[in-house]
Amino acid sequence: MKRILIIIFGSLLVVSAAGIVGQRIYYSRGEEAYDKAESIAGLTEHSEETTAPETTAPETAAPETTAPETTAPETAAPETTAPETAAPETTAPETAAPETTAPETTAPETAAPETAVPETAAPETVAPETEAVTTVGLLAEVDLAALQKINPDVIGWIMIPDTTISYPIVQGEDNAYYLNRTWEGEWNPAGSIYLDYRCTPDFSDFHSILYGHRMYNDSMFNALKGYENQDFLEAHPYVYVFNGERVLEYRVFAAYEADAINGSSWRLGLTEAEGQQALFNYGVYYSVIDAGFIPSAEGGDKLLTLSTCTEEGGSDTRWVVHCVLEGAGE
Repeated sequence: MKRILIIIFGSLLVVSAAGIVGQRIYYSRGEEAYDKAESIAGLTEHSEETTAPETTAPETAAPETTAPETTAPETAAPETTAPETAAPETTAPETAAPETTAPETTAPETAAPETAVPETAAPETVAPETEAVTTVGLLAEVDLAALQKINPDVIGWIMIPDTTISYPIVQGEDNAYYLNRTWEGEWNPAGSIYLDYRCTPDFSDFHSILYGHRMYNDSMFNALKGYENQDFLEAHPYVYVFNGERVLEYRVFAAYEADAINGSSWRLGLTEAEGQQALFNYGVYYSVIDAGFIPSAEGGDKLLTLSTCTEEGGSDTRWVVHCVLEGAGE
């Protein structure tokens, strides 16, 4: 009996080790696939140009990794063909957003006397506007045509400066195909960053939805978990998308764990301002961060939702980050 138990235990160890090795191989292949995409797109120097500003501040872009969800497709959101009058019931007034602003963290006025700090002591910092210009310039030069020669399903590129998120965007005929396939269409548990098949490829709809896994190795949409914290929002307020024609700048305004069963966070087909505003209000109401503003449907604002797995990897919830297109109503 003892020998049998030893054999069984040994077999389990072998199987477990093989699984770990196999997982690392797939992770490595996934990283190679997206390194290849950056090279083809002309973004090989992306990390040096966008994630290493002139300041000497420590890098904060790489959040801790969490377990991915590779079995439950991101298609938990139901078809959203309901009329606009079926807007989410959470039409809470705009003032209902939870007070999640971080307390003031300014240092007490006990700094060194004026003569102790020469004017040249402060390091040069990169203003947000400068970072935006750099990112927009990089994305505007993305060679999307070269990527489309390999896979016509490539429709754009997404980037969040100073994070690991810099990936081609694909769109399939459903929301399952690219869940476990790379941008080249090869099977891999990392999957792709992909646009909901019901959305217009140029992101011109009122609501566009991007899906991606939350991987152990900090790839794909894992960095989105950083928006659990107010400090992360303040350091990474913008999301950039190149749609093949121009670079779209989105500003993050909400992040929360969403109910994938009722699907309110993934509502599509809203054409009336009342329903659109209800969706904006819904996101702000449940958000764990406070961006300090509420988008306006009357003002023509457009919504981008980034959807990924939760830390627990359950099938009934998702972690979503809502962003609003800058200048959409102008």
